[in-house]
Amino acid sequence: MTDSTDDYHFAEDYSLAPLIDDCNLLGSLLDDCLKSEVGTELFNKVERIRSLAQCAAQLQSKHDQGASRMLSQRMADELMNMSLDEAMPLTRALGHYLGLTSIAELHHRCGSTADWR
Repeated sequence: MTDSTDDYHFAEDYSLAPLIDDCNLLGSLLDDCLKSEVGTELFNKVERIRSLAQCAAQLQSKHDQGASRMLSQRMADELMNMSLDEAMPLTRALGHYLGLTSIAELHHRCGSTADWR
């Protein structure tokens, strides 16, 4: 009799390095576009908000709730103090970044599924 887990596909079987590389490449391309389209001042705000969000999420996953809340509050304060003219392109930029990472993830998931079959 075979083990019932033989039929399952485990996440540990796949390296995330290609996905991370693609996300970094797409993020870099978007960064270049943002710098040329909206300028370095707004680009720096996008980077600051993105960094605060990433750090807060990492701290949350490491069960450091206090530090995560502090960074989340700092990010919220910064967003609330922006004018609508600043907030709209920032929101669009973050949305584009998330969209690109989702496309990269879908691409790698489809490739992994094809390899598995």
